[in-house]
Amino acid sequence: MPRTRASSKRSAPGRFLPAGQGIGLARKIGCDLVLRLRAAGRIASPWIHATDADTVLPDDYFEQIAGVEADRTAAALYFFEHRFSEEESLARAGRLYEISLRYHTLGLAWAGSPYAYQSMGSCLAIHASAYAQVGGFPKKKEIEDFTILNELAKTGPIERLAGSAVGLAGRISTRVPTSTGQALSVLVGKRGAEKSFRLHHPLVYAHLAAWIRVLGAIARRGPDLAAPLSTLPSGNPFFRADLLEEALGDMGAFAAVRAAIREPGDESTVLRRLHSSFDAFSTRELLDALTDGGIASLPYREALFEAPFTGLADSTEEDLEALRSLLAQEERLLSTAPAGVPSLEPEQA
Repeated sequence: MPRTRASSKRSAPGRFLPAGQGIGLARKIGCDLVLRLRAAGRIASPWIHATDADTVLPDDYFEQIAGVEADRTAAALYFFEHRFSEEESLARAGRLYEISLRYHTLGLAWAGSPYAYQSMGSCLAIHASAYAQVGGFPKKKEIEDFTILNELAKTGPIERLAGSAVGLAGRISTRVPTSTGQALSVLVGKRGAEKSFRLHHPLVYAHLAAWIRVLGAIARRGPDLAAPLSTLPSGNPFFRADLLEEALGDMGAFAAVRAAIREPGDESTVLRRLHSSFDAFSTRELLDALTDGGIASLPYREALFEAPFTGLADSTEEDLEALRSLLAQEERLLSTAPAGVPSLEPEQA
């Protein structure tokens, strides 16, 4: 089959996409074109879909998005499952990786993070107006999906769909530095990878939850940071208030909070501003700082069974596929409410 003019332009030496822009630019070119066609009245649907060439879409792919309230939603994420290789070591690596993705999202949701969703560019549908508002996909060679979702979550709800799953390829690839393929390459190539595979300690999500409660208290009570911070359980042997405050200080979180609350606005506006400042990138930075500061990651089975958010506390399951499937079922339950930066919720008594 002869190459089309478009493919020949970008698949020959000297005609590749610019270095460092790769997949982000490729997604941007396609999605920007759809946005332009939508603006010109050539496309009726408000949704811009992004996926990958090797993704298998379910029969009800477009029917699922039809059930989303488009005018109030920034983006929607289709549920996914990996298609595992028949080669045993690669299949086990794929299951481990999917377990880590679901564990992390469940931990974020349990902590109350607005950024509790899977950052999968192959599973993404974006409302055209929200896409335009955030300036489209960034021209990056990696985490372009994480980056755009981080901005989309600040503009409106992120729906987590629970319909038929899209099928993602569980294959090795080193083309993109941060990707499923890269993660599988590391796991397959590392001796004893499964035994040494670790997940964040559940306590780092408990510390994140405490900080999110502090942000809510700050939004309700005004510019006094000391009072909300004083509620942290400093005398609890299982809670490192000192480490949490040190990590937040080192990453500039307190300065960002002070800047956010200096601006006028009601409680809901201030809370949105706080969560827009302490975003998905800040969340990842905090979890890593807590881990590096002494709340060490656990072997994956220990983390799964100790975490209060996996639904596995009473489980004795040993099979890797069964564990993956149970976490997937747990994550489907998140579809009952959207992610995204919230309005202020009533204070708990």
